[in-house]
Amino acid sequence: QRSDAAASERERQMLESLAALPKDKKQAYEEAAQKAPRIVEIESPFERFLHAHHHDPIAAAEGLALYWSKRRKIFGEEAFCRPLTVMSTKEGVQSAMTDELIATVFQQGMVAVSSVPAPDSSPVITLDREFAPDVWSTTGEQNVRSKLAFYTLQVVSESSLAISPGFAAIIAIQNGTFKAPIDDGPRKLLESGILPVKVRAVHILARKNNSIVEAMVNGGLQIARWWSYIYFRIRVHFLGSNGDAYQELKEYGFCEENIPERLGGTSNGKAWYKERLAVEKERYAFLTAPDVNSPAARDHSNESQISNKDKSRPGSEDFGETSKSEKHDSDSIRDWVIEHLENYEITKLQKEISL
Repeated sequence: QRSDAAASERERQMLESLAALPKDKKQAYEEAAQKAPRIVEIESPFERFLHAHHHDPIAAAEGLALYWSKRRKIFGEEAFCRPLTVMSTKEGVQSAMTDELIATVFQQGMVAVSSVPAPDSSPVITLDREFAPDVWSTTGEQNVRSKLAFYTLQVVSESSLAISPGFAAIIAIQNGTFKAPIDDGPRKLLESGILPVKVRAVHILARKNNSIVEAMVNGGLQIARWWSYIYFRIRVHFLGSNGDAYQELKEYGFCEENIPERLGGTSNGKAWYKERLAVEKERYAFLTAPDVNSPAARDHSNESQISNKDKSRPGSEDFGETSKSEKHDSDSIRDWVIEHLENYEITKLQKEISL
């Protein structure tokens, strides 16, 4: 009970800190909380940001506001309040990501998220460029890398282990060559700390070829440029003709599940996509209309649709918090947030006048 009371007090302080932020910094968060309160509750719970910022309510409030501001910048004014999901419009939900991006990246098996063996069990992102080598130029939309990175890091952030000790990434590139990115959005996302995660290691897998020396030199130069703020382990592995990466990586604590099938592991991005799709269909079952701003999407009175705490509030079990959906429906949460923000600002103004 003492722990619950302390958590509630920190969330109250975080709410007050949000109210005290300049209007331009909290505008995106307030807009999202008004238009799609349930999406805000599910995808950016207070306890996740408190944990990421060492339970400092002021820093957590600033982090939450920055998260929504950056999300609006990456996904655009029209889409940033929509759910971050690999569900496409054919599933009856309009995601923040386009159907084309979902089909090109996730349905093709480019991304998978797993974990290293216990007792560590921290998340691992496996990115296999073999399945979508031209994704950056074929989708015809902006911020493709940033959208892909934002969603993937959002998935990883559902585990408290993504903050401490942090997550790892395995990137398998095609043809053994390094190419300069069109944009450095993913690096900036990690560097800024906008999402409540911490990278602990990056391992790049490439096949040997006739230009191995050139590849190594170019790779070293690119890595030095991309990761100039390095605070984590980074390794490049040039694989033999058999492409077996398991022996190369097991000494670092990885397992076969973290390595692409074509390189000797068992990671299968297409299978992960199907598993993730099933999870998100249950999690976002309350979204019965394609637009999250529609009345149907904002009617969350049916508690039976949100009875599974782990699905309705990703990461809530990891962070040891009780789901607020047990106390309020989403309309009440929205009104509660707005009321407290307004009351706090009025009280603050009255104090300033009295002085």
